[in-house]
Amino acid sequence: MLVNLEPPFSVIALNRGSRLNTAMDPVNPIVRRWRADAEADHEAFWARAAAELPWLSRWDRVFVHEPPTFRWFLGAETNLAWQCVDHHAERGRGGQAAIVYANERGERRVLTYAQLRFEVERTAAALRGLGIGRGDRLTIYMPVCPEALVLMLATVRIGAIHSVVFAGFGAGALADRIEASGSRAVFCADVTYRKGSDVPLKGIVDAALELGGSAVEHVVLIATEAGDRQTTALLDDRIVVWGIRRGHDHFLDQRRPSHPANNPGQHRPAGQIQEHFPGQTSAAHSGLDDRHDLRFSVEHANTLRPEDDSGSEAVSYVDLANPSKPTFSVRPVRCRATPCQPAHPGLP
Repeated sequence: MLVNLEPPFSVIALNRGSRLNTAMDPVNPIVRRWRADAEADHEAFWARAAAELPWLSRWDRVFVHEPPTFRWFLGAETNLAWQCVDHHAERGRGGQAAIVYANERGERRVLTYAQLRFEVERTAAALRGLGIGRGDRLTIYMPVCPEALVLMLATVRIGAIHSVVFAGFGAGALADRIEASGSRAVFCADVTYRKGSDVPLKGIVDAALELGGSAVEHVVLIATEAGDRQTTALLDDRIVVWGIRRGHDHFLDQRRPSHPANNPGQHRPAGQIQEHFPGQTSAAHSGLDDRHDLRFSVEHANTLRPEDDSGSEAVSYVDLANPSKPTFSVRPVRCRATPCQPAHPGLP
């Protein structure tokens, strides 16, 4: 019987001295090649990575080191909301599922790229209608739901900066984050669901605003049926309701004087995508450069006092996208969405 004594290709010699020591290489050969390329010429490496992504305008210089600071992709402009939504909708993926949502109550919703773009556009226009613009900060204190994702994308779309706070933190931790970010608006839900129970959030926000948040001008409240049953108090004149209450969505109504749902003459043909409806506040995306902050986050994922850990648009764009293919096997797929329920019943 013939026996092959040669080791398989995945076994390498870690010690090439007098003593042979073999072991499985934990690092993928492709990753080793990337590391070698980056060490040899880091500017060329990241330029190639960035060139694989769509940009509103390309960079003039890849990297500039000006101690004690540095900058990447000088002169480039992009917008992560445009790249995540519009870019796909405009390239034939409008009918593919972008968000698939299910919660412990059995609710399930699917948003296609075209539907997600519609939701992001009108939410962006509503933000501008509230006076939120480029460089302004807002706090998101919401459960995991499609509205939270839409709001993050809409915030980035107009060049505002969002601070996301876990909807399990108490009033003190929330107040610290609102105050530290200097938020002009706080977005919250009246309740969240946890382990089969309704957990009120509005009272926590009220308590937090008594402790801090002097810059807060608006509190936008996601209205739910559970919140209606709990008769959520709406006593603060800063509160704007996001959701159908008495036939109106007061948050989304900020974007224009009349909604196409109430004006049949303004309905769009099926499948047609527009930046905004006639008469509404603009929902167009803003081109953002390497100096623009994308988010305001905290250094610690607990209730310690927050520290600014903001991330810029262009750097986050390349840094997030570059490892997604090898790490998560991200690739285009042919997947059609099932008919979905609108984010708020009664609206298109």
